[in-house]
Amino acid sequence: MKKTAIFSLITIFIVSIIAGCGSNTKADPIYVSPYQFVNASTPIKVDKADSDYNVSVQLVEKGFGFPGQTVKMRPFDSTFGTLALSNVDTDESGWAYFQYHSPKDLAELKGQSTTIQAVYLNDNNETEAAQDFVLSFADQVASTKYRMVNQTTPVIVDTNSSQQQIAVYIVNDQDVGVEGETVTTSILDQRFGSISPSSVKTDNAGRASFAYVGPADITPVIGQQASITLRYESGGNTSTANVDILIVAP
Repeated sequence: MKKTAIFSLITIFIVSIIAGCGSNTKADPIYVSPYQFVNASTPIKVDKADSDYNVSVQLVEKGFGFPGQTVKMRPFDSTFGTLALSNVDTDESGWAYFQYHSPKDLAELKGQSTTIQAVYLNDNNETEAAQDFVLSFADQVASTKYRMVNQTTPVIVDTNSSQQQIAVYIVNDQDVGVEGETVTTSILDQRFGSISPSSVKTDNAGRASFAYVGPADITPVIGQQASITLRYESGGNTSTANVDILIVAP
């Protein structure tokens, strides 16, 4: 009995030593990045169409602003707007500033929200820090009305087959030209010439330009006048502008 008890004690002692040795194994340390984003401008309430919003965040290294570093905004669905630049460098205090531009029409986005993300990557293209920005589209959207201004009128025709440009500008509430808007023209009485094309998109200055060609022989219509109507429609709002064409003697 004594030998059995002594053997059992020795066995327990050896197992304890082995178990104790095994407990000294340590897990690999978890990497903690010294970089992080703070003071992010989120959420961003988007309540105006075709407008600019500032998106900012500060990159810090161990609690201090980290200057001269590139912060990237990950690609996102352009349905929710666009960015002037997707990559920006931090300033002397570690701030990164992006300019977000809202869609031209917010009707389909009212009450919705989406997330865009800024990241700071190391030399191995691995993410060191990430920051989400929430774009929250308001239920009640402030209306942005565009209008037509500075149409070419009157158009003076004093030679046969006269070729001229008829132009008009689409501008926003700040009188800044709006690109990519469609302007259409009414039909011109053929006795007074022709206008083409029937619709034009505005250029980056907000200008829509039509080509006018006068009658091959102005004699039958000298002293007469015709008019066309330029029309712009967007978001339920319609703007029109009249252009007079005057036929005068050579």
